[in-house]
Amino acid sequence: MSPARIKRALRKHLLLCAVLLAGMAQAALAQVGGPSMVMYQPGVAYKAITPAQPLNPAAKRIQVIEVFSYACPHCFEFQPYAEQIRKSLPADAEFVRLPAVFW
Repeated sequence: MSPARIKRALRKHLLLCAVLLAGMAQAALAQVGGPSMVMYQPGVAYKAITPAQPLNPAAKRIQVIEVFSYACPHCFEFQPYAEQIRKSLPADAEFVRLPAVFW
């Protein structure tokens, strides 16, 4: 077998594997209802705090607190989304960043 034929055969196999893997991933997502089915459902994506926490007593404002770690790569990746949340808050709300320290 020539090197050119080996390359073509290898490309075909890699393409076939990629298509099969994408199909299996799509089937797995469809089986569980997809990511949009579970997002933002109480008890699944978050737990409601009952009773609701009081307003910031000093400022009488709603507080949105971001708890993060300086060492966490996921917290770093979340920063653009946290900034979008901060910018979209109403005037009677404040965004507070709270670093979490783990020893």
